[in-house]
Amino acid sequence: MCCYQCNDLMNATTFYTIAKALTLHVAEARRKQWCLPARLPPAHSGARLEITGMVPYWMDPSQPASKVVRNDISIQEMVVLTGPNTAGKSTIMRSVCAVSLLGNCGLLVPAVAASVPFQDSYFLRAGVCFVCLMCC
Repeated sequence: MCCYQCNDLMNATTFYTIAKALTLHVAEARRKQWCLPARLPPAHSGARLEITGMVPYWMDPSQPASKVVRNDISIQEMVVLTGPNTAGKSTIMRSVCAVSLLGNCGLLVPAVAASVPFQDSYFLRAGVCFVCLMCC
């Protein structure tokens, strides 16, 4: 097989994988009733991240027994998020980051409505680390 045929095969495989992922994203987002956000200029121009009816992306509000709480958020600059343990701070951070990232990629977001300013970078640290010490 010639080198150019291998490149064509790799390009076709890559295109198929991206198309399949996009198709699955749209199908799942429509099922969960996500929206296509309005794209705004960069955040440093005064644009605000406005999210109405945001839900965590891993939860399905269409389930009858679902106890999903929808949140409305408006952010223009840095935010300090505080609260007691298990109050939902990490859930809010992950959800806002997912809405902004998906919106900047031109994809559907887990909200009723959203306006997403352009972002050129993201930083989110929301992790739990447990250290297990064992005596031998």
